[in-house]
Amino acid sequence: MQPLPQAGVPHRSPLHDPRGGCASGGDSPGTVEIDRVNTRTKIVPIEEAERIAAGGATVVGGYFDPLLASHAERLQGLKREGAPLLVLIHDPSNPILPGNARAELVAGLAVVDHVVYQSGESITPDVRLDREHETCLEELIERVHARQRAAS
Repeated sequence: MQPLPQAGVPHRSPLHDPRGGCASGGDSPGTVEIDRVNTRTKIVPIEEAERIAAGGATVVGGYFDPLLASHAERLQGLKREGAPLLVLIHDPSNPILPGNARAELVAGLAVVDHVVYQSGESITPDVRLDREHETCLEELIERVHARQRAAS
């Protein structure tokens, strides 16, 4: 494995050095170009999502509130070769983040091809992750409370 290029700012990782859109500032040997992607183009209206779903996409529904690494891993596992991954953002009973914010976060995942914020049920997902997401949120809240109690 090659070593990472030296950062332009010594106290920051080279991946967080914004100079020139490159990982280490642009012109030094071994720099890595960072692609700029407008993830909002992945967010589609419901009509387009219906067309994508009818075309054979893998359709996954969930809350993604908040978006966790385990959600990204689960989506990666559900991605089928040659089929786009369409994610439906549902609303939990008491959301932490607004639906549009959750849609933008999920659209930022490389494995996801299309996202729609769906408040109704016009598209039926192949896989519903709502219960898993409720469990993840409960576990996250318990871990946070445990850390707060331990710090007190």
